[in-house]
Amino acid sequence: MGALEAATTFEVSEDGLILFDENFDVIVVYTAVSQGLAGSSWEVIAYNNGKGGVVSVIIDTQITANFDEDGQLTGNASCNNYFGAYEADEENISMGPFGTTRMACGEPEGIMEQESQYLAALETAATYKIDGPTMNMRTAEGSTVANFTRMLPQEEASTEAAGEFPLSPDQISLDTQGVPHSWQAVLVPETPYDQSMPPGPKGLPTHIEILFGITDPADKQPGSPVIYIIPVNEYRKMWDDAGNDAVSRSIQEIQKLNFVLYSPAPTSGYPALPFEEIGGVNDLSVQVAKAVSQAELNTISATQDGFRFVGRWAQDANPITNQNLRYTYQGFTNDGLYLVAAWFPESSPAIPNEVGDVPAEQMDAFNADNAAYMTTAAEALNSLSADQWDPDLTSLDAMVASLQIEGMVASGLVDKSWEWTEGPVQPGSSEMANIEDPSKYQVTYGSDGTISYKADCNSGSMSYTLNNAGMTGGMLAQPGPTTLAECEPGSFYQGFIYSLQAAQAYRVWAGGNEMELVLPAGGGVLLFRNADAPAPENIPTANATVSGMVTFDGEPAIPEGAILTIQIQDTSLADALAVVMGEQIITNAGQFPVTYEVSYDPNAIHNPTYTMSARVTGSDGSLLYINDTSIPVITQDNPTENVEIPVIQIAG
Repeated sequence: MGALEAATTFEVSEDGLILFDENFDVIVVYTAVSQGLAGSSWEVIAYNNGKGGVVSVIIDTQITANFDEDGQLTGNASCNNYFGAYEADEENISMGPFGTTRMACGEPEGIMEQESQYLAALETAATYKIDGPTMNMRTAEGSTVANFTRMLPQEEASTEAAGEFPLSPDQISLDTQGVPHSWQAVLVPETPYDQSMPPGPKGLPTHIEILFGITDPADKQPGSPVIYIIPVNEYRKMWDDAGNDAVSRSIQEIQKLNFVLYSPAPTSGYPALPFEEIGGVNDLSVQVAKAVSQAELNTISATQDGFRFVGRWAQDANPITNQNLRYTYQGFTNDGLYLVAAWFPESSPAIPNEVGDVPAEQMDAFNADNAAYMTTAAEALNSLSADQWDPDLTSLDAMVASLQIEGMVASGLVDKSWEWTEGPVQPGSSEMANIEDPSKYQVTYGSDGTISYKADCNSGSMSYTLNNAGMTGGMLAQPGPTTLAECEPGSFYQGFIYSLQAAQAYRVWAGGNEMELVLPAGGGVLLFRNADAPAPENIPTANATVSGMVTFDGEPAIPEGAILTIQIQDTSLADALAVVMGEQIITNAGQFPVTYEVSYDPNAIHNPTYTMSARVTGSDGSLLYINDTSIPVITQDNPTENVEIPVIQIAG
């Protein structure tokens, strides 16, 4: 009020109003609010109940109305979401008919009657008048339909601008499952990227560490137990900006293993972060498994998607001992925003403690043929039960699964608006759609079990249930009401609606800004992006390909719904998991031979050895065909065209 009294001059622009004092210093800034209907949001304060009276909205209920730029009205009618079309000029308006979700609310008394009366009243509206923060709608005869008050947009606090980390250690809870250590979650400041650090570059954004037995990160020793919670997008950006894509590639590989673990599981070469915990090559990985059960819906654990193994990292070949063995968990929070990496020292009475304890026959085997020794040792360690390890693997899995973060969603799918970017035009179709304007095809999976969507010129809703949650999970949708307008030629609205009804699984990518809906029986995959995330900036598309045919020497028997995956892999580093440089997924590929064309980024080709991989999996994930020979491509004068990939059939 004092600032208003001190104002002496003003300046009006298209965007707002500025007040100045007598010294021409800015003392008040206002932002202009549009007085148009399109793009505005309102809360209902009273409505016509159809009985000759205008009544206030029931206490503790809310009715909203959102008029978008494309002639769609959506909102909540106090229990259910509603949607329909509207047409308006500067004075006249017509709306409806409206579709709604189908929940039944019992409290407060009269809520369902209020909802039906309000929606019936809307369809009688003929005129409207906006007066600053209020709006009045009337019938053609002049009776009030409803009175509204404007809902001003709420600016989201920018934690990045404020220099604040989105999570607080106070939001973390953990059950140590009897592991004899107290724990403490602490916020750890950023350590800038530094490529001079031996044995390789280091660097971490601001993150949370759960420490065991200590309270200061500076007291942590190499090999100490720790759980990291690291923001994915900030971690990738730090390293990418330094010209090093190692973190991005590792996150991509961890994400793939979260989606599907290899069977049989390799016994070396697994990706792991952060690099601060790694010194050398992962030459041993055993007891590979999911740490958190996916057999049922879990609404408690903050990290339901991850894999664990017992392994080590070595710079030189050494016999296997308990020294440097660690339980390693690599996963993500349910929303995909944070990498969760758990590291615990691990041992077993079945393993020598030190090199000096290694029996002579094992040392002889190691010296005679290291590769054969490692294979035999891995088989023996994989045969151990969970309680033959110390700590017990089941207890460590339960500890990881007990991680809770206050406010963490149970599923990365929910409460985001997703925009469709590409996918089959119909479930099962080989014709692919690349959506030029993804904002025309949006879907939101509400935490209340309601799907609301916009399909070009139509909108509608469904109900759905989650079978399991996290970054990846299963779900089942039930068809619901929808508008039935005929959209412009070339619209994909029908196929989009059918796909939303048919989808039975989802996969949210690391970082939380991309999502896949998986259709059943080889129906294909729809790709989505988070509508609230910044659009990708000039991402260059791959302008080189490897092409050819996948062949089989025999009588093929590819069942319907099988998926053929062809990859270009960087296999330059021995004893390490191959890095995928390009991938093509073909659903319902038919029978051999199958033509393929895999794109890759030529600017990413730096190493000497790249090979092709092809595998056919059934609709249940079982492996049916795979190539068992090396197919070199791209470098060292190897071809990129007419590359044949012969595959063999897997028994059973």
